Amino acid sequence: MPTSSPLTWLAVSLATLSAVSALPAEEKRPVDQQFKAPVAGKTGTTQNIYSAAASSLATNTANAQSITSALSLGTHTASPGAQMVTATIDGAVVSWVNDYPNHRSTNAAGDVEVTATINGQVVSWANNWTPNAQATVAPSTSVSQSTIPTLSTSSSFASATAFPPPSTAGGLSEHGTLEQGYFPKYLPGNTTVLGGAPSNGSPWNHRLTSLDAYTHSNVPDTGVTRYYNFTLSRGTAIADGVARDVMVVNGQFPGPTIEANWGDYVEVEVHNQLGDEGSSIHWHGLRQSQTPWMDGVPSLSQCPIAPGATFTYRYQAEVYGSSWYHAHYSAQNNAGLLGPMVVYGPSSADYDLDVGPVLLTDWYRKDYYTLVAEYVGTDLSILPFTADSNLISGRGRYPCSTPSLNGTACNPDPAQSAYRFTPGKTHRLRLVNAGTEAVQKFSIDNHTFTVIAQDWVSVVPFQAEVITLGVGQRTDVIVTAHMAPGSAVWMRSTVSGGIGCTINQNPLALAAIFYDGADTTVAPTSEPNASYNDTAIAACYNDPLQLNFAPSSPLTPGANPTLEEVTIGLVENATGHFAWELNNQSFHANYNHPIANQASKGNLSFPAEWQVYNYGTNSSIRINLYNPVNATHPWHVHGRDMYVLSEGEGEWDGTTIVNPTNPVRRDTHLIRALGHLVLQFDGKNPGVWPFHCHIAWHLSGGLYMNLLIDPEAITPFPSVVDDTCTAWDAWSNHNVVDEIDSGL
Repeated sequence: MPTSSPLTWLAVSLATLSAVSALPAEEKRPVDQQFKAPVAGKTGTTQNIYSAAASSLATNTANAQSITSALSLGTHTASPGAQMVTATIDGAVVSWVNDYPNHRSTNAAGDVEVTATINGQVVSWANNWTPNAQATVAPSTSVSQSTIPTLSTSSSFASATAFPPPSTAGGLSEHGTLEQGYFPKYLPGNTTVLGGAPSNGSPWNHRLTSLDAYTHSNVPDTGVTRYYNFTLSRGTAIADGVARDVMVVNGQFPGPTIEANWGDYVEVEVHNQLGDEGSSIHWHGLRQSQTPWMDGVPSLSQCPIAPGATFTYRYQAEVYGSSWYHAHYSAQNNAGLLGPMVVYGPSSADYDLDVGPVLLTDWYRKDYYTLVAEYVGTDLSILPFTADSNLISGRGRYPCSTPSLNGTACNPDPAQSAYRFTPGKTHRLRLVNAGTEAVQKFSIDNHTFTVIAQDWVSVVPFQAEVITLGVGQRTDVIVTAHMAPGSAVWMRSTVSGGIGCTINQNPLALAAIFYDGADTTVAPTSEPNASYNDTAIAACYNDPLQLNFAPSSPLTPGANPTLEEVTIGLVENATGHFAWELNNQSFHANYNHPIANQASKGNLSFPAEWQVYNYGTNSSIRINLYNPVNATHPWHVHGRDMYVLSEGEGEWDGTTIVNPTNPVRRDTHLIRALGHLVLQFDGKNPGVWPFHCHIAWHLSGGLYMNLLIDPEAITPFPSVVDDTCTAWDAWSNHNVVDEIDSGL
């Protein structure tokens, strides 16, 4: 990243920012686990640094950090400005490609990523060779010495050959930057799977997409835990050229990527440094079949993490694909507490390179609490809300000439996100709508997508040019880089403004795709595909089920399901406040008494406002969701996928089921304005599971219910849940909990 004006890059200046601390020196982790800089990493003093060109001893100075190479290491080619060095860490000589400080270096499969302190600065690298083995360079390799160039501040797209000084690096996110690099096919770790079978190059061995990942016995047991350390704090983000108060994870918006292999365990230590609010983190779409208390929903699976307190989440990656994590306390996800998740696993189609997550978010200039207060207030004339802009991976542009700024500082030329393509290669993109309200329409100029997954579900590959994503939905696509070296095109995402959709002042977000050899200081000039037209963008609903997006692992819904009729309602309640309802009841959370924790102890009597629907031991449940309101809703279920049986205008006819033997399965689906959505669930995974609209304002307004599944079989919750309540009670007894909305 450049050392120029912070307005050129997404800047997060934290009011409470302190230096990012490394893990305690005494804490050592096996080298077969993944480490992420700067917080969840390992630091140590570098004793010796060698030039990779000749393995000659170099001093620990800038001289060792100015070695540039185009050397190809397995599947990785070091980018311009990369530094090829080796070092002795904890008595072992390791080698790495240090692309940039605090950067995830992408090397050949099997790399181990760690960090070290060089010249007082934390840097990261991937070990492309076995530990204790010093790297050598073939005599034919050309290695030259050069200094890292300073980037032009006038360019909207930086070539990403440098980082800002360490004093500012803590406030930046590498998402959507050229130095991010490609993601691997899988992480290093255990080379065997359940039963001791050899991995044959991947941790999941023979397990393919034809297997039902929903059945826990099909999930591999890798024996590996991936550790992460999150600090939640407040700050200011300049995502589109205008500053806004935010909440961030490790000083970053979007937050750092969580990566794991299918079957790994993930352990995330979360520290609440927000000052005066509780919080929690939900791992969107994960099953939590063995750990329902780790779902991250305050008032349901835990009490909020109290200010100043820490809670450690630990769960297994039982499904694979792409998703995101986000705060589930009020609308804190709108404030910026979110980030991507990648679980590496089988794919229904092969690809060469993994570009990684591409996060799409609508953006508001006001802080989240002010927005919530307005939304659930009594002045209904200000509704519906109008968002200010749209972002791709945390970056966008707000027109500084807009009168509504009223003199607010605005950078007219902030950096936009950028990605690299390698000509002739196929690239996987992991699209995530991590926004607040908007339905996104995504496309890449002059390119076509092969869709391979929707949410966590692999699908039989099909072609598309426009991808529709409601909040919480994900789509994994493969794109062939068919253009010539040096080409550049726009990636674009537009907020749908059709019937029932949101309003956005600046609905179009752009990001650049630079083919190898392209001038990254010159913006693309490509035009959108013909299919990316007003009609496609205005369609505020998912593609018709009749197009048969068949899951690659066929499953048939159970026969004779229990039927629940659920109607969405929008009302002005007795106090004049705006509220959403399901079957004439709005949800309101009690942070001090988690519902699922009570159910695990045999208490199955709940107040009406907790919206608990007890389905007992029913093996299959069907919900006919009817929406007579002129607003679209992305509907999400926790702890399972849902069979999507019917979706369309008006009420369900009671008989039509689309693709009954292998219907669409996913954990989030849009119900259109004035329409219906018929869903079915298997009565597996005992627990209390949220079922709600994923628009932050609608959820704040109470559009939420709980599915109580097989209550007698719920695993008793461990004491760590009660511990969150003890800490929350202690804090809330002496502080005002300003729960102005539903709480979620």
